[in-house]
Amino acid sequence: MATSPNIPRRTALGALLALPAASALSACGAPGSGPATTAPRPIGTELPGEPTTLTMRANADQAPLWEALGSAFEHAHPQITVELVTEDFAALQQNGPRYLASQDAPDLLRFPSPGDAVADGLLLPLQPYAEAYGWEDFPETQLNQWRIAADGYTRGEGDLYGLGIGFALVGLYTNTTALDELGLPLPASLEAMAEAMAAATEAGLTALVASQAGLSNILQNLMQATAAEQVSDWVLGKPGATIEGPETEAAAATLLDWRDRGYLAPDVLAVDDAAALSAFTGGQGLFYVQGSWMAAAVDQTATDIDVSFTVVPGTGPDSAPTATSAPNSFVIPANAEHPDVAAAFLNWASTDPEARDLLVATAGLLPGGPVEPEPTLASEGALADAAAAFTAVSAADRFVDFLANASAGMLTGTLQPQIDLLIDGQSDPATFLSRLQEDVERERA
Repeated sequence: MATSPNIPRRTALGALLALPAASALSACGAPGSGPATTAPRPIGTELPGEPTTLTMRANADQAPLWEALGSAFEHAHPQITVELVTEDFAALQQNGPRYLASQDAPDLLRFPSPGDAVADGLLLPLQPYAEAYGWEDFPETQLNQWRIAADGYTRGEGDLYGLGIGFALVGLYTNTTALDELGLPLPASLEAMAEAMAAATEAGLTALVASQAGLSNILQNLMQATAAEQVSDWVLGKPGATIEGPETEAAAATLLDWRDRGYLAPDVLAVDDAAALSAFTGGQGLFYVQGSWMAAAVDQTATDIDVSFTVVPGTGPDSAPTATSAPNSFVIPANAEHPDVAAAFLNWASTDPEARDLLVATAGLLPGGPVEPEPTLASEGALADAAAAFTAVSAADRFVDFLANASAGMLTGTLQPQIDLLIDGQSDPATFLSRLQEDVERERA
């Protein structure tokens, strides 16, 4: 059933297997006071038998996924109606706090970063549901982006306030046809990757295809090779964390070195995502550092070359697999009318075999949560490789949230323009990092 932006969609849903009940705390309190609580509210893990409407507000660019999940959930559970409203992602980010504070708050809201919402008492703690449904057994780095400490701001510790529906990770797409022609194996280290890029440049290829927006993916992976914990702590807002330091400065300097060696296209700041994808799948480049959300498009359009997807290599072949990753995060507002049904939907989307298949087939996303059941995938191709990479990083429990999620305005207000200045020669690594640090300190002040 089709969905239009800001136009509700109704269908029907039904009963889920009952799980033991637990207790939750309703969040409420003065703005900025930290996550205050009232008396414990009983929670349930069994769907109601009477007709019930679950309201959900999400981003329009992934409307086909939310529609497919809603329809599948409704087909299995016919006494519940899902009402889906979608809108532009940027508008959703801007309007999210207002939706949370409304007395007519949706039961589920797509909400990328907590900001002040926990401190202002606008989100329902999901910790009781996590314990009841077994989410505590999920890889911790899938959950720590929505664990919020008692101060209401610090992420990575404390109670759970959000859960992801589908994950993406950034990895290394390799034109293996070109790599074979160069007589080189897949790089097992950044040093080997640099050697392959030098050979590709000598052969007239673009060594590292990138768009202007994708430069942050390259830079973050260079940082994570030597400073993954530092980067993660900074993005999560842990006390005393900083993005400045010798390892991160060296990573930014490496990106500039790659620019100077001609590994990036000279007009990279004018290249958009569509043009970068076309250049890579058209065989013009060797490597492409981009998200797994592009894997389905790569498989469909790279008709004349073979492509692999791997975790971006670290400092050596024995480096633990580490990847930038974030979920499609959903929260349950403190004012939600049907929080138990919302939690049941989140659990179903993470654990049900059909739901996990829909994440891959509809949106090219990788199911988070448990390793089993494995989603249905083609036996080969970039998307299949991405799923294998996600499994490897899950096993190592080494996901790092995106630099862009360090603050509400980081992506468009600081990260992208500062990378532009860095690549354009109008800034330097130390200044670049200080600008990112200043952005975070302003917001947290």
